[in-house]
Amino acid sequence: MEEGVIDTGSFLAELDRDASTQADGEASCVWTSAQPINELAADVLRVYQGVSGAQLMTSGYLDLKGNAWGAIVLDECGWVDIVTVVAEEGNEASTARVTRISSSARSSE
Repeated sequence: MEEGVIDTGSFLAELDRDASTQADGEASCVWTSAQPINELAADVLRVYQGVSGAQLMTSGYLDLKGNAWGAIVLDECGWVDIVTVVAEEGNEASTARVTRISSSARSSE
C-alpha cells in the first residue's frame, strides 16, 4: 500500500484511495510518529472532526498502563475505521494503525 509517506495529515486520503481499489473494500495504513501516544491519538481524532458525516463511536485506552489507545469511527457513507495507537518503548514515539471496512466488505459476508 505504501507509495508515499503516510502520516496524520495524509492517512485519510490513503485509506480512501486504497479502499476504492480493493475488491473487498478494506484498507489499512500504519505510520510511526515521534509524538507520545496521547498527542498522536488527539491529532488523529482532530483529523476525523473535519470529516463531514463521520461520528466517533468510542475511544479510550485499551490497557491499564496507557500504552494502547483505540477508537471506532463510523461514517454515514458506509465505512467504519478502527484506529489503534500504541506507545513505543519509553513513550517517546507512537505507532498508529487505521483499518477501514467499507460497506462493500460488510455486505459480502
